[in-house]
Amino acid sequence: MENKKFSIIILAAGLSKRLGQAKQLLQLDGQSLIQKAATIAVSVSPMDVVIVLGHYADQVDKELEGLNVSTAFNQDYKQGMGSSIKCGLQSALRLCNNLDGVLIMVCDQPFLSSKHLFDLLSKWQSSDSLIVASQYNGRLGVPAIYDQKLFPELLELKGDTGGKKVIFNHINKTTFVSFEEGKTDIDTLEDYRKIKETHKKSP
Repeated sequence: MENKKFSIIILAAGLSKRLGQAKQLLQLDGQSLIQKAATIAVSVSPMDVVIVLGHYADQVDKELEGLNVSTAFNQDYKQGMGSSIKCGLQSALRLCNNLDGVLIMVCDQPFLSSKHLFDLLSKWQSSDSLIVASQYNGRLGVPAIYDQKLFPELLELKGDTGGKKVIFNHINKTTFVSFEEGKTDIDTLEDYRKIKETHKKSP
């Protein structure tokens, strides 16, 4: 992807309230969820990955040893996802102030692949869409790419308001790539148990 310049921002600062423990550190296929997400991101963008830390920051940071990523600590992580998007974008712009866009993702979608990220980027590179989002369960969400024209709006996000609000604000300039596996994420221990069972049964 050499036309438009982008960074990847991984949101990994959450409290994991419903889970009761650090979601980012859960193990799946011999990797923690944050290791898996970071490895996928680096395979797509080897030099421009920012991971936003907050709750459990020290433990999560240790999981990233050996990976070519930058980290940003969100002091306001208790306020919610909007503050993490702001923190991640500010960090990405400090590292590269001429970005054409950012790809925002999370670490609790266990079936995410580098192929899907490449598909999003390919569509973004070849279109004039302001947003290229993932579609699952009939909805649009992350991973999603936001054009630099939307950076001011992303920087204004507050509380637990995430990037979906920006998608809805610009739905006429949004396109999507199907990612039905994206409907599976990990919010509770029951989610985690089910996903581990699915992985055990997979060939």
